[in-house]
Amino acid sequence: MISEYDFTYKQFVKYCVSNKKSYIMFIKNSYDDYYYTPRTKIELLRAIKMWCERRQDALKKYNHISTWNITYINDLSSIFLNRLFFRDNIGEWNVSNVYNFTNMFYDNKYYNKKYVAKWRYNKEAKLRVVFYKLTL
Repeated sequence: MISEYDFTYKQFVKYCVSNKKSYIMFIKNSYDDYYYTPRTKIELLRAIKMWCERRQDALKKYNHISTWNITYINDLSSIFLNRLFFRDNIGEWNVSNVYNFTNMFYDNKYYNKKYVAKWRYNKEAKLRVVFYKLTL
């Protein structure tokens, strides 16, 4: 059986022509099809829990955390609460829709703030106690 991921588009067409076969093709053109895109904070929290506790399963299901598309999320408060050893780079996350970052890395002593230094925050965003207890 042929998988949609085994060929580029041109290779697929050439294969169909040379083998006198026709296939219905569904062309993926949505950003959401390629990157994990949680629609709610609860979905994001479940994915983060899996990422922190069963990374290999999370990689298969969601891809790497750095690639997640969180544009639908507007509240990141406490999402890494007590995730003491979370150190992954999430600096590419688009946080422009987020209004609440309160306690985001609460009690995470080792997170590297440089990873999120280039985030563009919403003007009204709550940034209280984002890195509480961070060890410098």
